[in-house]
Amino acid sequence: MNETLFDKEFNRMDFRDSQLNGREFESCSFIACDFSDGSIINKIFIDCSFEECNLSMCKITDSSFRDVRFDRCKLNGVDFSQCNSLLFGLSFEECNLSYALFTAMNIENTSFKNCNLKNCDFSGTDLTNAIFDGCDLNGSVFKGTILHDSDFCTALNFSIDPDLNFLKKTKFSQSGLTGLLEKYDIIVK
Repeated sequence: MNETLFDKEFNRMDFRDSQLNGREFESCSFIACDFSDGSIINKIFIDCSFEECNLSMCKITDSSFRDVRFDRCKLNGVDFSQCNSLLFGLSFEECNLSYALFTAMNIENTSFKNCNLKNCDFSGTDLTNAIFDGCDLNGSVFKGTILHDSDFCTALNFSIDPDLNFLKKTKFSQSGLTGLLEKYDIIVK
């Protein structure tokens, strides 16, 4: 069914076993919904919001996210690299994205605010103009990642090798310099 839903609110719904194939959602709100271990296949979300939803280990395949906001959501282990990258645009606030995969994606201008981004994979990703405000990046992988004009000033526990990534006008605080020098096994005081 190729039904398009506009301005609909989904509150406390269980989508774990529901495929919802072929639907488009525009200006819809998903509040406290459970998608964990489920599948979102071939969906289009435009100007939608997800609040306090659980999408942990949800398989997202060939779906589009355009101007979509995630607030206080669990997105552990989600493989965003399987999404349709055309007009892809997301923002995350106070979300748990541990073990999420963003490999080889173009996610310029993405905003991560106060998120848990532990053990994420950003290899080969274009993060130009991305903001990591108050995020914990412990164990996250940056390799071949484009970080032009990105902001890590308030990010914590990151390890970025300048020789293996593309940094131009990337912003770091003085306290974050250890995350750039980690491979040298030196002590910064």
